[in-house]
Amino acid sequence: MAELELKGLEAFAQTLDNLNKDSRKNLSRAINYGLRRTRTQASKRIREQIALKAASVNKKLTVGTATPGSLTGHLKTQNRGQPLSSFGARQLYRTSKKSGKKVRAGVSVKVKPGASPRKMRSAFFVGPMIAVRTGQGRSAYEVLYGPSVSQVFDNSREEYGQFAEEQMLTEFDRLMIAGLK
Repeated sequence: MAELELKGLEAFAQTLDNLNKDSRKNLSRAINYGLRRTRTQASKRIREQIALKAASVNKKLTVGTATPGSLTGHLKTQNRGQPLSSFGARQLYRTSKKSGKKVRAGVSVKVKPGASPRKMRSAFFVGPMIAVRTGQGRSAYEVLYGPSVSQVFDNSREEYGQFAEEQMLTEFDRLMIAGLK
């Protein structure tokens, strides 16, 4: 499981222990704001690298919120493979030389956005999944998976951490200034 944990900067949090309850509430709000913005940013970046719909990516990215009592939040992704069928899979057909009828001729899949679909002539659908034969027999097949959201998320985890911290600090400053008015 890929995880990005955002803590309310320890020295900062220790200083706030001496401050009032509103400051802790503002810090928890700032952490949650930073995590929500980071989730949006991560979703956009992930969709730039793999051709998935926003709803599919957002379902895999979960945010754990911070509270005034616990100034820690996290952004997690499931460590599960993404079925190849979720990458815009389509059944391919060709015309039979013997009968002249339309017969199945594999599957096409588009994993990267902007790239042309890849044709897999030996692939076929097993329910909603795509598979290829591994031998003879009815159950001799292997289901195919594409890159998972967590793999792509892991590649830029440090960048997301910096982005979340910037967003958190900006929002905390805004909340503290608004509280002073």
